[in-house]
This record gives sequence, structure tokens and C-alpha cells, in this order.
Amino acid sequence: MATGILVGEIIQFIPNPIAAMGSGVFISMLIASSFGLGPVVPIQAGVSVLLVLTLGAETAGYTRMVDVTIGAERNGAPS
Repeated sequence: MATGILVGEIIQFIPNPIAAMGSGVFISMLIASSFGLGPVVPIQAGVSVLLVLTLGAETAGYTRMVDVTIGAERNGAPS
């Protein structure tokens, strides 16, 4: 998800929203698929780009990145 959020933050400066969404989803899914993890990782990256672009950076960017770090810390911590 962090990959999609970062790409979404960068790609939002493209003036054409359709081109921004299409290229943002493609780039984030391409980068996420290069990690070699399961198919859910590129899908989450693509959805994260769409959320950042549709909800706006004020709502989606920073807030979702905080959620990602909290979730990563909880999942990485021993039980």
C-alpha cells in the first residue's frame, strides 16, 4: 500500500485526471509486482493510488500512510 500512496502523491500533479489515474495505477502495480510477493500486493498498490487521487492528498495520503505504518508495526510485532 505504501508504494501506491507514494506513487499517488507524485502522480497527482498530472493535470489530466484520467491520464493520472491510468498511469498511476500502472506504475504502482508495476513497481509492486517487482517485489515478487503475492498478487494481492500489486492490487493493493493500484487501489491505494485510486484512493489518493479520488479522496485527495489531504484525506488519503498522510492518513493512509500512518495507517500503513501502524498496521506494519502490529503485524511485525511478536504476539
